[in-house]
Amino acid sequence: MARSYLCILLNRLVGEAGEYSYYDTWGEGFEIMYHVSTLLPYNTADRQQIQRKRHIGNDIVCIVFVDGDQPFVPNAIKSQFLHIFVVIRQIELSDGSNGYSVAIACDEQVPDFGPPLPDPPIFKTSQELRAFLLCKMINGENAAYKAPRLIKPHQRARSGMLENLVAKANTLAKDKDADKKQLKQQRAATTPFITASTPNGYATTMTTSSAPTTPAMRPTTSTMYCSSVPMSAQSSTGL
Repeated sequence: MARSYLCILLNRLVGEAGEYSYYDTWGEGFEIMYHVSTLLPYNTADRQQIQRKRHIGNDIVCIVFVDGDQPFVPNAIKSQFLHIFVVIRQIELSDGSNGYSVAIACDEQVPDFGPPLPDPPIFKTSQELRAFLLCKMINGENAAYKAPRLIKPHQRARSGMLENLVAKANTLAKDKDADKKQLKQQRAATTPFITASTPNGYATTMTTSSAPTTPAMRPTTSTMYCSSVPMSAQSSTGL
């Protein structure tokens, strides 16, 4: 039997997945969180371990580490979402060092995806294996979403995410407009305006504060000369 399972969730769903997990990145913009079976919550009162099945069974790509030459049968795992299994065995190389043998099992409705496995499918170091697996699994998940059983749920999920983004954008736009309106009202409440003219042709100003300012009897920096322009026309421009 397989020694352990590592199930990968590439879309970063957040949930009750235990206290610890494994995280990785690939390229630019890809963040990967692994669902490790032995790190998922374990309930001694639950014979079926629903909490673990809920995470593993809802993943798309599953990595399986197998001891020795023991067979692995993908059909033994019942899931509507698991479409790709990556089966890894540790082997001894000709020079006595350890390497890794890799096999890929896919649902027949999953389109082809790269990169192709090398011939023979042997990786001499864990660094080589990691670089290949991350690229292969990301491409595999994208290809699996085109399978009939996944395309509609995937489209619904994407539509829901887009609708959520649009709703947030509309809310932010409304809040921004409200802030602009409030700021405009605050500025208007303190903007000077012309209230009267003096016999010598000078206009006095006042603000919309609770107490008007005393009309000025001589030109100051806050007045505007308007002897050549009627006050009715001048007052429409403001200061």
